[in-house]
Amino acid sequence: MAIKGELSSEFHCIWDFIVSFLANKQLGEQLLANKFYVFFLSDIFEKLNSLNKQLQGKDSDRISSKSVIAAFMRKLQLYMNNISRRAFEQFPCLASVSSDLQDEDLALYAEYMESMHADMQNRFSDRLMMVIPTWVSIPFEVNVADIDISLQVPIIEL
Repeated sequence: MAIKGELSSEFHCIWDFIVSFLANKQLGEQLLANKFYVFFLSDIFEKLNSLNKQLQGKDSDRISSKSVIAAFMRKLQLYMNNISRRAFEQFPCLASVSSDLQDEDLALYAEYMESMHADMQNRFSDRLMMVIPTWVSIPFEVNVADIDISLQVPIIEL
């Protein structure tokens, strides 16, 4: 059974069953015609689901969310580069049909991820521009003489 939010990966696993079930229906024909898009979306939604999980929960705060968002945006750039050169290691569903993919398909997927990157840059600009002092993110590697005097003793005690 799929965990909530992981339906897209399950959808890929039962692709043949879904297509045969809908074989005589117009939706089945449309689904089959868009197989590559469905597989790409299955992979990308899995990545978005993972991001969503990292941004939630009791251990999530503004500092960790900045790191998680920035890392995801760097991953998007990596994914764009890799998919453009037909490296599908990060796209297991798409890898299963990689021999049938056309360059136009890959360009479209890279364009989609570029658009997603720009949207995230805009949407999370306040979080990404947030300045986090070094003593907050790595307090054990800070020279206490270099920080505000009122914080020196608490940092040492930490």
